[in-house]
Amino acid sequence: DSVDADLETLRAAGSDLGDVEARSRTRPDGEEVRWRAAFPPSLGPAEPPFIVEHELVGAEWGEGARAARAGFVHPIGGPAHVTALELPVPDIAKATSAYARTVGIAFSDIDPRNAHAAVGPQVVRLHHDAPWWNPAVVEIVVDRAPDASGSAPREIDALGVRWRIRG
Repeated sequence: DSVDADLETLRAAGSDLGDVEARSRTRPDGEEVRWRAAFPPSLGPAEPPFIVEHELVGAEWGEGARAARAGFVHPIGGPAHVTALELPVPDIAKATSAYARTVGIAFSDIDPRNAHAAVGPQVVRLHHDAPWWNPAVVEIVVDRAPDASGSAPREIDALGVRWRIRG
């Protein structure tokens, strides 16, 4: 995928994403990590996200780095994958409309309290709530070895986010 092509497609459908911006940061080892992104007019818990394309080189995004990450056995028990993101929003209809227009995420099962959208293998869930009372939830599934016993889901609130671990 190309962030330029994605932006062109989204804008043709009415997106108000800004122009693509080149960004970078320098790692502690001195390597520069680069990416390009387009941002909506405002960012926040109830606002659509930005789109990003990483430069697929180096110690973070090169082929070797991505292969190593895919096989990494996390200390929580195995390879871990984000499977869902739950976001509290003040207005479901307004949020689903903004997500669809801005980044092309189409929600199904929309009602005044909830909405769900599949984004690749992940799910985005919007819930009607005040963001400062109920934190965003990041759901992570741990792939365990077939002989490993699964544990009950665990949750921890940290950094303003509820982390839900399954597997």
